[in-house]
Amino acid sequence: MFRFLATILIAATFSTQVSAQNWDYCQDLWFTRNQLFDRTGYCFKSPLGQVVFDNSDCLANPSALSLLASRKVTQIKAMENELSCQVDTSQTQLFIPLMQYRLALEDIPVISEFASGCLQWNGPPVSLLSGHRLGAPVIGMAYPSDDIVWEYSIEGAPDGWEFITVYRGGDQVSLGWSNSVIDYDLCGGLAG
Repeated sequence: MFRFLATILIAATFSTQVSAQNWDYCQDLWFTRNQLFDRTGYCFKSPLGQVVFDNSDCLANPSALSLLASRKVTQIKAMENELSCQVDTSQTQLFIPLMQYRLALEDIPVISEFASGCLQWNGPPVSLLSGHRLGAPVIGMAYPSDDIVWEYSIEGAPDGWEFITVYRGGDQVSLGWSNSVIDYDLCGGLAG
């Protein structure tokens, strides 16, 4: 059975009920699934879809999902079904931390049921990119004393690339793709 696990850092920092955690998790799944469709030129009809995604470039006949995107959508739908997700698409707000960065991603990861982290990073700053390729725009940074968390699955990423979420003082402050080596000996502690 699919087990929902909040990220270790968030669980340690915030004390919330499972239903509230599932709500945020469900919104993240909804966002990612629809972001994959948005990339094909899909036209959103729901108020939420129209607020979150730009319909100005949508197509009457959107492209088909790629094989990888199709697998991700199938994975997301299974997770949404297991959690009985019901995002209210008549609303006009969606709480996704750092949504502007998520919308800028070239390569879209899917939130995982598991998370691990490097607490109190003691290494050099780490650039976070919009995609898993050299030359992709830098959209964020991880700095010394930040918590670096791996909480997304990265199917389809080239070897050596990982998707990182950065927390500072318990708040999500950055995210993106990195091919930097995170030396666990430079972590003040490990979680997960």
